[in-house]
Amino acid sequence: MTHAIESIPSVEVVKGPTRKAAQRLRTRAELLAAARAMFAERGYAATGTEDLVSAAGVTRGALYYQFADKADVFGAVVAELRSELVARVRARGEAAKTPWARLVGECHAYLDLCEDPVVRQILLLDAPAVFGWAKWREDDLCYQCLRQSVQAVIDAGELKPIPAETTTFLLMGALDQGAMCIARSADKVGARRAVGEALETLLTHGLRA
Repeated sequence: MTHAIESIPSVEVVKGPTRKAAQRLRTRAELLAAARAMFAERGYAATGTEDLVSAAGVTRGALYYQFADKADVFGAVVAELRSELVARVRARGEAAKTPWARLVGECHAYLDLCEDPVVRQILLLDAPAVFGWAKWREDDLCYQCLRQSVQAVIDAGELKPIPAETTTFLLMGALDQGAMCIARSADKVGARRAVGEALETLLTHGLRA
């Protein structure tokens, strides 16, 4: 008696990244890490592509394979830094129990994070100049995060019925200038306390319903 042999279904083998692809990812990561450090230390204008390839230990060809030019590298650094910043701002807000407490917590988190010299140089000083203010604000994840929180507070009836867009622009302007005030102060602890108190006054007596 013969038995039919069941056909074994073919199994598609999903391959991981090739060695070259993995190398390209490592090169990109090395370039971004070196570029972040260089832009933070020297500023955008004083950093050249030769500085970037030298710091990363790669060739110019490797840089131009990954990025179109220095501005493209800077844009990738900004995007990476913004994502990290907004994740930490949101994490602070998620611990709050009310929309109002979330908004206040996120504002304070933003001020705290902007005390980092890397954030200050790249995001507050160089990025608006490189991209232009309109483009800078349009792509600003922190602005978008804050706008969502402002809208939530308005919806909860805890904020005066001012348009969310207008309120967010005013708040972000105050936060950015407050961050720069802290950065320029010789007494950063005292400046942070003063800016925080001014922020609380603005929110509570100027905007809260």
